[in-house]
Amino acid sequence: METWMYYALFFLMPFAAFLYASVGHGGASSYLMILALLGFAPEEIRPTALILNMMVSMVAYLNYRKAGVFPMQLFLSLILFSIPAAYLGGTILLNATVYKKVLGFLLIFPVL
Repeated sequence: METWMYYALFFLMPFAAFLYASVGHGGASSYLMILALLGFAPEEIRPTALILNMMVSMVAYLNYRKAGVFPMQLFLSLILFSIPAAYLGGTILLNATVYKKVLGFLLIFPVL
């Protein structure tokens, strides 16, 4: 890995995490974008984005819970449907070329 890539990761990842966490999101789409643009393999991108998303989401959750503004009923209804959908999505395997094309297309939506 080239030196400038380390600097890009060092500055872009925490910046993206801060922006997303400030509004209560995990930021997985930004991690996917940054890692894909820097040329990481999909096998490295997926688990890295998942772990970072879980960590940032946990911080946001703890802050909202501490402030007493966390909607538990809404959370439970979202969990009821999101866990099976995430499992189903995790069973789909794509080769690297298709994965990058699908990822590139889907990352247009957060930009908009």
